[in-house]
Amino acid sequence: MAHIATIRVLVRDEDEARVRAGLLDMMRIAQEPVDRFATGPQDPLWLADFQVATVDKANPLLTVALASNNYNERLLDGELIIFSASEAMQSEERAGFWSHTFGWTTLETATRFGPDSGAVKLPASIGMDAAWMLAPHGKHFFIVELELDGVLKRCEPFWSGTLDEARAEAVAQYAGWRVLSVQQIARRV
Repeated sequence: MAHIATIRVLVRDEDEARVRAGLLDMMRIAQEPVDRFATGPQDPLWLADFQVATVDKANPLLTVALASNNYNERLLDGELIIFSASEAMQSEERAGFWSHTFGWTTLETATRFGPDSGAVKLPASIGMDAAWMLAPHGKHFFIVELELDGVLKRCEPFWSGTLDEARAEAVAQYAGWRVLSVQQIARRV
């Protein structure tokens, strides 16, 4: 029996031709017999044939993570979404997630992107703050408002399990600040 395997590889290189050539070289090396010094008959080559079908630009979130040595293995298999805090805060529905079909919308109807969506341009947002993010499963999305000595601050939106967990995370991250409110922007994904 034969199998066809599809492999996704994230490569640190800007030159598409060099990426393609490097992958072909890797496959040629993998195609060589396991025991190159055997004198007797060899088993048929393990890799019967191969090709590099596509080389796509990686999503900017992956590129930035690699450049900052902040890469997480979950990024390659996770769903990516586009979020804008300014769009979420101006809308009663907390519609700060991008959909190619609906525009700025709720998380439930947001377009999900794969890691090879590097050609997708970020949409314009009120605050020019549209950004890529990984959509973690089983969490809610929160914004917390804080106060310290009369200064009000709205922390960056973040994913958390429950309202109490979100409050505790904000208190831990902004030590000394008083939590004024915790607002859920989106439900569990």
